[in-house]
Amino acid sequence: MNASKQDRVYWNREVAENLGLADSTLRKWCIAIEKSGYTFSKDDQGNRAFHDHDLILLRRVHDLNKTKGVRLENAISMVFSNLNNENDTDGTTLVQSSNDPRSTYSLVPESFDEKMEQILEANRQLVEYLKSRDEQIMNVMKEMNEVRLQLAASTVDQKLEERQSRITEMITMERVKGQLRKEALHQWSTKPEEERIKRTGLFGLKKEEDHAARDRFVQDYIDAHLPERLAQEYGME
Repeated sequence: MNASKQDRVYWNREVAENLGLADSTLRKWCIAIEKSGYTFSKDDQGNRAFHDHDLILLRRVHDLNKTKGVRLENAISMVFSNLNNENDTDGTTLVQSSNDPRSTYSLVPESFDEKMEQILEANRQLVEYLKSRDEQIMNVMKEMNEVRLQLAASTVDQKLEERQSRITEMITMERVKGQLRKEALHQWSTKPEEERIKRTGLFGLKKEEDHAARDRFVQDYIDAHLPERLAQEYGME
């Protein structure tokens, strides 16, 4: 943008007061705008000299940043983007308007404000969508955690049941073996003496029970009858 020869020159303090900004804030804004490729006029001492089109640009940035809450960098980018679009489409220029000394400059056409409202509305809708999405995600995570806890509790219960079942089976096994052992010992005691007694000592004069033979008899008896007795215990006959 080129200033016309009739442009009045404004200095930093005057522009800052017009915009309601501190001098340091205006300098910060100008530096940020210059980083985007914009050039302000300067005097021999390097002080910025503002023209009407500079004030229009600053007013736009002010409106977005201070009134609508857009971050400074984003506000600058949006203003330049809009200006480029307007200049490309209809050659719109910057003009002076309004009686308010703090909002002396605006752009024609007024569609810029409508566009900004559309952008801000889209942003609000996006924020609402993200908020709703986050709530849904949190609800799903909560449900998944509850299911995980239920599965964990179910697994613990299952393991306890399996452990109890193994203990019951062991107790049943030992009880049945005990019964069979008693039966085997009783049958052993009814066997002829020559099958149960062995002679030991010098000349074989001492008699004693053949423990090894007895133990083999008892074990053989248990092995032979255990499957049948367990089947009876569990009702599997």
